[in-house]
Amino acid sequence: MPQNLIYVGPAGWHYPDWKGPFYAPGKTRSMSELAYLAQFFTIVEINTTFYRIPEPKTVASWNSQVERFKSFQFIAKLYQGFTHMDSAPADEDVQRFMAALMPLHEAGRLITILAQYPWRIKYSDHLLNRLITQALRLSPLPLHFEFRHASWHCEHVLERLAANNIGWVNIDQPVIGDSLGPTDSLTNNVAYVRLHGRNYNAWFNENAGRDQRYDYCYSEQELQTWRETLQKFSTMAQKTVVIFNNHFRGQALVNSLQMQALLQQGPLQIPSQLAAAYPILNKLGAVIPDHQTLSLF
Repeated sequence: MPQNLIYVGPAGWHYPDWKGPFYAPGKTRSMSELAYLAQFFTIVEINTTFYRIPEPKTVASWNSQVERFKSFQFIAKLYQGFTHMDSAPADEDVQRFMAALMPLHEAGRLITILAQYPWRIKYSDHLLNRLITQALRLSPLPLHFEFRHASWHCEHVLERLAANNIGWVNIDQPVIGDSLGPTDSLTNNVAYVRLHGRNYNAWFNENAGRDQRYDYCYSEQELQTWRETLQKFSTMAQKTVVIFNNHFRGQALVNSLQMQALLQQGPLQIPSQLAAAYPILNKLGAVIPDHQTLSLF
């Protein structure tokens, strides 16, 4: 079977600490950060959909901003009312979320919805039934489950997800206690890997902020291990996705470019500001001028 395209990109695109390493500090309001990012990567996760259900006009704007990048794809995080609350989401929230994301799905831009469950959510058959029932309420939107607790990685769970065409997310995180370690499981036709970094000191530190937890840059040797898994997936799945969530100061962008190079997805274009902040990128491809000189619209 021929290898299929592997989509590589970061989780999110709007972070204050990306100004300087990636976006010019003096960029104008009219510049689209999303369009700029789409020049270098083939996919991005939408973070904001976790915190609030988006307005349809906002989703339409995302789609229009990447219109000229025909192969660019999105993954949207499922609203936290589905994944971080004890009660089932209200029908109104289900319908609002679906109505907002359906146009992106129908446009062929939405690879999947990410249902991200926190470490405190541990496996039980009753809970698995409930999560699958909730997931089916979102049909026909595609869905992947990300679990952080190791109790979920068992044949029974994988078989149930596969039977309902729900994807499994393979993650890389600090493996502490019962945390889920790296896996290479596939339960539908989209293989999905998320790399959160390995900042062991800050991961479960209550005094650490989000930036501290995700302050990590993978080494080339660490990336090589995942490259082998991704290449295996690409012979089995219709689509393969790898998302870097170690976003602090653009490290997710650095590792995304390095992974593209390892997968020989070239020739690569390297943004000049990021190459200046991380000189290791200079050897990967052609460094292009600052984005203020680029036509983004």
